[in-house]
Amino acid sequence: MNKQPTLAEALAEMTQSVTPCEETETLPLESLCGRVLAEALHAGADLPGHTQSAMDGYAVHADDRSATGTASYELTGTSWAGRPSDTPVPTGGCARIFTGAVLPPGTNAVIIQEQVEVSGTTVTTSHIPAAGENVRHAGEDVRSGEVLLERGTRIGNEHLGLLVAGGHAGARVIRAPRVACFSNGDELRAPGTTLGPGELYDSNRLVMADAIRECGGQISESACLPDCRDTIRDTLAEAAGTADLIVTSGGASVGDADYLVDVARELGEVRFWKLPIKPGKPVLFGQVAGAWLLALPGNPVSSWVTFRLLVRPLLAHLEGRPLQHPHRISVPLQEAVKKRAGRAEYQRGVLEADATGTVSVRSAGSQDSHRLRVLASANCLIELDAASTGANAGERVAVIPFSALRGPA
Repeated sequence: MNKQPTLAEALAEMTQSVTPCEETETLPLESLCGRVLAEALHAGADLPGHTQSAMDGYAVHADDRSATGTASYELTGTSWAGRPSDTPVPTGGCARIFTGAVLPPGTNAVIIQEQVEVSGTTVTTSHIPAAGENVRHAGEDVRSGEVLLERGTRIGNEHLGLLVAGGHAGARVIRAPRVACFSNGDELRAPGTTLGPGELYDSNRLVMADAIRECGGQISESACLPDCRDTIRDTLAEAAGTADLIVTSGGASVGDADYLVDVARELGEVRFWKLPIKPGKPVLFGQVAGAWLLALPGNPVSSWVTFRLLVRPLLAHLEGRPLQHPHRISVPLQEAVKKRAGRAEYQRGVLEADATGTVSVRSAGSQDSHRLRVLASANCLIELDAASTGANAGERVAVIPFSALRGPA
């Protein structure tokens, strides 16, 4: 791709180039969250498995006629959850029943206990129930053999109860993408060490590695690389032997010590380099020695933004998930924002709701790409297209909440 692609074109290029992983593994239920199903899962039984009471009360037989007045029933037994009563309830009789218990033979409705008066074995009510009232019917949620979850579903905590109820103790999932994570720069030092003149802590690699795991990836290798072409070339070539994807920060611009572009061309190919977005222009996508490479900018805010906009969806694609654009909302600006025409911008902003619940957005502060404190105080990106020169207070703008950029795409 010779010209600088838009963000949408860059995402399309990546997803069209990269073949999703087809390797699978079988995991127990407790290890499934965050993983993508390699096959559809079916129900092994009806859910619920039997017709049961939805409330504590009294099981009776109700016909379809409307009735008024007072009714009395003779108490003939009890049905407990897990200990159903097999004794049929005769006409005019009732059975004490508890939530989740099987309806005894001869009953088809439940009168809740708050609607009755009990005297000895006589149960009296002024509420005449309809057939099916306060009853959960067998299979009303899922029928045996029905699909519980489709192939490609990313398992969340909300799915686990369904899988257990459906008779599953584990599932076959797509292997997690293996990702090598590198920062690049002679000036970078490990957190906690003493800094010399001109040195910086290596924050990007920690942030990227955490985001890779958050997005479902598995770290295959992680290191800080010096500004040495041979070291960069040899490290990437070796990492490509085990990684599906190599993610780097720094070294992909046009400085004298930026070697990643040349190394990528030497070891493979460059599909695109530089995007017309801010922050994040010096992004490179290509292939090195059989692994895919996404080289992100070295400025920490640029690295964070481009990871969320590019690496996150690519990791989902590697697991066979369709491209999911992050959810955007349209809200008014509290104050004017400015930009130059030519590049799309993703400005850090703060979404707020006033006392009436009306939501608006304001700038989080300086938009310089080294401002980590501003990023930490933000909760959204304000998206301004390439042609925009800014927007005035009160104008509506597209906003991507950080919540839409967290976790797997």
